[in-house]
Amino acid sequence: MKKSLGKLADRAQNTIKRRIEKEIERAFHPDIEEITTVTDLEKLDIPELYKILEKKVTGSTSIARGVQESIQGQVAFLYEMARALSTVRDESLSFEEVLKIIKDCEESFLQKLKKAGLKVQYESEVSPEELKAKPALILATHQGGGWENYLVQALTGIESGIVVKGELMKLPYVGDGLRRKKAIAVQRGKLQDPETRRVEITRIAGEIVEHLADNKNMLVFFEGTRSSDGQIAATQKRKAWTKDLLAAVDLAWHNKKMGDEKMADKEYQKLLLVVHTMTTMPDAPEEDFVLSRFRLGTTLAAKLIKADGLKVEDTEDHYDAETLFGKARTILKKMLIHIVVEHQENAVKDAPVMQA
Repeated sequence: MKKSLGKLADRAQNTIKRRIEKEIERAFHPDIEEITTVTDLEKLDIPELYKILEKKVTGSTSIARGVQESIQGQVAFLYEMARALSTVRDESLSFEEVLKIIKDCEESFLQKLKKAGLKVQYESEVSPEELKAKPALILATHQGGGWENYLVQALTGIESGIVVKGELMKLPYVGDGLRRKKAIAVQRGKLQDPETRRVEITRIAGEIVEHLADNKNMLVFFEGTRSSDGQIAATQKRKAWTKDLLAAVDLAWHNKKMGDEKMADKEYQKLLLVVHTMTTMPDAPEEDFVLSRFRLGTTLAAKLIKADGLKVEDTEDHYDAETLFGKARTILKKMLIHIVVEHQENAVKDAPVMQA
């Protein structure tokens, strides 16, 4: 008991320390928060836009309200996740039925969040006809560690399998549910050594291609892992993961077609899904409860575009729209600017009118 209380005290102390550090940082950079025109916002980087948005949201939300919203979101998430996991354990269900059940639970969770005040903006440049024409490898951004990265089916309406970190497969019940969804597990420890890395990526690519060949959509977080500051593909390792994996998928698809006459005219498509992660919950919310970005009053935004023609290599231009990472950053930046401006307009609209 004393040990548990000691841990809670340490976490509370660390939370207060981080909050003070953030306030000190903001005190030294007041100019960023005061930028209001679209032209000036466009000159900022993604992490700077997140700072502005976080300040605007937290500034209009009390600590008590923030904690309440975090609890609301987590309870709703756990309920729907438990409901999905318990239902899909029925082994008589087909893969299509499993995906539908999970999608229904995700949609129910999203509806609960909407009722609690979350705004959702989803846009797609890919028509339903184009989606049905050929299976899709969905490349999703992964800037945060929260549930919104796993709400893809609810946001897009696209049922898909998923590539996940292997550690999740070891969790009781969660692992069972992911296996029923035919999730492909990445053994990240094998990605360090060049030889085991090659074998592991070849295995993952082969499994992805088997699903695509069976007309099943697959989703992969192309950055490889999350980044808490909102930056996309901040390291060389992330770029290397994407380049190696997509090259391996293309090779595995080519080999599959060469070995099967029925595959001769079959193609798959690459789609890019960018998700705005202002609503992220930390993986361990009790460690950073108050500072969580999760706010029901803000906006969850996502956009789906075609990614077949995008180059994998990153260029010197951070926002090169011809590359996968540059296009993702361009889309995310536009989302953030739109939401910042939206917050500013609402603040003006809600301001009290001064009597003469």
